[in-house]
Amino acid sequence: SATLGIALFYPYIYYRLKGFGKYIGGSISMYTACQITSLPIIICVFKEISVLGLLGNLFAVPIVSFALVSGMIGLALYPLGLSYYPFSFSASFMEIIEYIAGAIGRISFSAVSIGAVPVIIVALYYGLIFFMCGFTFNDRKFIYTSLGAVMVFMGLWGLMVL
Repeated sequence: SATLGIALFYPYIYYRLKGFGKYIGGSISMYTACQITSLPIIICVFKEISVLGLLGNLFAVPIVSFALVSGMIGLALYPLGLSYYPFSFSASFMEIIEYIAGAIGRISFSAVSIGAVPVIIVALYYGLIFFMCGFTFNDRKFIYTSLGAVMVFMGLWGLMVL
């Protein structure tokens, strides 16, 4: 679902946040695009919303990039027996990320607990998101398809409840 959010919303949100600069605007755009489509799933599984997730991502994303690059270098050097230091750097970067996530998670207001969310609410949320996408992209087929999908889902939901 996060990949769908990036594909659908990232360019639009990034365009709107150009004034924040490439790094900050890009990070906020990426986080928001992923959250738009992942939020109902996150709520259903974890029954809470991360309030400080954006703050954590602003610190973690650049570190993950270094961890990924050093891990790839270690993988390339593995056949030569020279992978110890790149893998060690990668592991160190991952420990830093774990420390940041733990520190943010210990803040009392870092997450808000939410009870169970009915499936119908999740379906209506996604229907509304895709409906709004149709208006954003000015695509009538997208609007009608999303409305049709929501109506079919609501009909099936009604049959299951009866």
